[in-house]
This record gives sequence, C-alpha cells and structure tokens, in this order.
Amino acid sequence: MNGHGHYREAERLLAVADAYDEDGAWATASARRAEAQVRATLALASAIDRHGTPAPTAGPDAAVDHLRDIADVLFESGPDGPARMRTDEVRQRLAARNPAQYRTWTASDLKQVLEPHGAAPHKSRGVMVVDRDRVLAALRDRDGQSQDLVRQDALAVFREMHTDRLHTADLLAGLIRRAPARYGDFTPERLAAELKAAGVRRTVRQISIGGINRSGYHLTDLDPDGLRPKSRRRHPKAPF
Repeated sequence: MNGHGHYREAERLLAVADAYDEDGAWATASARRAEAQVRATLALASAIDRHGTPAPTAGPDAAVDHLRDIADVLFESGPDGPARMRTDEVRQRLAARNPAQYRTWTASDLKQVLEPHGAAPHKSRGVMVVDRDRVLAALRDRDGQSQDLVRQDALAVFREMHTDRLHTADLLAGLIRRAPARYGDFTPERLAAELKAAGVRRTVRQISIGGINRSGYHLTDLDPDGLRPKSRRRHPKAPF
C-alpha cells in the first residue's frame, strides 16, 4: 500500500469511527480513530523522501496488490467476523476502497485473481462466496511467511517497548516500524486474524492503558508460558 492508499484508509477509518459514535459505541470509535492516526502517519512518511521532497503521487494505474486488497476487505469485520463473504459484497467493498481499480470488476475478475492461489470463490448455501481463511493462507504462502512469524514479531515489539500490554493500534505501529515492508499493508483486522491463526487467544478484548480502553493484547496472550516461573528440579531426599 502506497502513501495514497494509507491516506484513503485513514479517511475510511474516520468515517467508520463517526458511524460508531452515532451508535453510541464510543470505545470502538476511539479505537478506529487511533488506527486512522497510524495510517495518516504512514501516509505522511510515504509522501516525503529522505531529502524532504514530496514523493510522486501514485495514479490509478499504479501497481495494485489485488490479493492483499481482497484480504483487507475480508478482515474488515475482524477475526471473529464472518468466515465467508459473498462475492458481490467483496467486489462492492473493493470498489468503495479503490474505485479506479475495482469499479468495473466482475465475478470473473475476482475469480481470476483468487484461483491461482487456491482460494477461488465457491458456492455455499446457494450463493458464491470467498473464504477468508483460504485467502489468508494464500497471502501467507505467497509472501513466504510462516504462521508463527507475526506472533514472534509481536513479542519482539512487546520486549522492545518493555510493557506487558499494548493497544492493537500501538502494536501495529510497532510492527510497521520494525518491518515496514512486511507490515506496512496490515490493518488491525488483518493483524488480529494472523495472530488468531497462530494460536493467540485474547483473555479480554478491551485493555485499559493510561485510563483509555481500547482493543489490545496482553503479553501473556502471545506467550502464555513466558511469565510463568520455571519449575525447579526436585532432588530426591537422602534415605537417612
């Protein structure tokens, strides 16, 4: 995702936050605004090169990672969202994110991208759907990423920041600083899905840090045995 893409994602997240505000889901709205701030920061960093000169703006014909874009729309509902999405909805969400690239997409275009990765749309209860886990696995295989890599990198961020808890937006920002090429295109939903696939189970959804409740992780969610004291070896007592 280039700087323009990060900027569009920030705008989308702010719109989502406003919708949550209207529904009274203020904690979720606050979390979405924090995520938007991360995206805005990435957009700014991408727009300025090391000499302080604005980078060229990508046009509608710029290279687009279709598989990653599809994954992003599938992860918008988070790791506990629907495991499948109707192909019509996938195309509608893609078009909303990037009209220049996806407005004219057909079901055949979607299939053409997913089929080589073993994640082609299939029929479920009479409608054509895209399977979120298949797309996630395809993206991981394509990028040569082991299932546990994200968890290990997340643990490294915790250790670097010397903390036992992090909001999701801050964890993602730390991952991007650590490996921008690997995590620059991640959304909070994609991060949550990757961690869940690696066996991470959150004890709580909302974490309070500095009096602010947002979605996040405890260190023990990522490494349940990491803070447990090692059992001491017991030596047999002498018979006398």
